[in-house]
Amino acid sequence: MENGVRVTINTDDLLIFDSTIENEYLKLYRAGTLSVDQLDEIRRAGLGSGGRP
Repeated sequence: MENGVRVTINTDDLLIFDSTIENEYLKLYRAGTLSVDQLDEIRRAGLGSGGRP
């Protein structure tokens, strides 16, 4: 994101990795990888309702 790369957050295989999309967002936040604002920007862009073009 810092270099203008478009980012999405996804889950691969729920049965193998046992992680939901909500959990993936939470992991990124708790690890200090992305801020709340960055996570919201990714979410909005993924929904086509804002964020970076």
